[in-house]
Amino acid sequence: MDKLLKYKTRHLNMEFSQILETEAINMVFQPIVHLGTGKILGYEALCRGPIQSPLHFPDLLFEMAKHNNQVSTLDELARKKAIEKFLPYGENYKLFINMTPISLNGYDFFASSTFKCLEDNKVNPENIVLEITEQAPIDKVENFEAILNDIRSLGIKIALDDVGSGYSGLKTILKVMPDYIKIDMDLTRNIHKDNMRRNLVKGLINMCRDCNMKIIVEGIECKEELETLMDLGAYGGQGYFLQKPVDSPEDISTECKEVLKNYLNEKTDYRE
Repeated sequence: MDKLLKYKTRHLNMEFSQILETEAINMVFQPIVHLGTGKILGYEALCRGPIQSPLHFPDLLFEMAKHNNQVSTLDELARKKAIEKFLPYGENYKLFINMTPISLNGYDFFASSTFKCLEDNKVNPENIVLEITEQAPIDKVENFEAILNDIRSLGIKIALDDVGSGYSGLKTILKVMPDYIKIDMDLTRNIHKDNMRRNLVKGLINMCRDCNMKIIVEGIECKEELETLMDLGAYGGQGYFLQKPVDSPEDISTECKEVLKNYLNEKTDYRE
């Protein structure tokens, strides 16, 4: 059994190295919708490995990156690929790109590679939102707040991902002071059936509104969840009910459009 495990690990290590060497990752895009207007405000770029590879799935792909001490390298490649692939759509929508806090430990490299990519492709930094993921606690990053201020000075927005799970708690919100907060789906699953979840999410939404932060809810999977989150005043929404991640940015589903249209027609005073 140990020999089999070692063989599989060695094989995956070799495959991961080849993926990095050949830049064989693909970026897919999932729309994020402004729940006050029903219009798409942007897309999140999500990284995938080659389709036939066991590293196609992002969890395993980034686990191998961590195992090989290559998280920053994979992060940088994913940002580059996302920006280049999104070019035809970039003027009209924001592009949300995931970023692990570990990447900021080599901030000079992060800055030079990311800003060069934006400059080379003539991308307006104000259309970019960097999503800080929960891969590692931010207190492991030196000069974290100064680095974020430097990034913001270029017009790039900051989002805090997966709030409600892992490291992304209230302490992290205070330290990051993000422009967008993305609520983890574990907090909102079946929210239409759970008073505790509704009250908790409502409190977060009210707090963020008072602090000039925008709440985006991830993992919306049904009509009832969407309508409940709109009732609570969530700014944005994302999830399979709206649209699954696809190879090129697409519109939201017909069913979701109908739900948004009917809801907004009934709630003409819904917030902007």
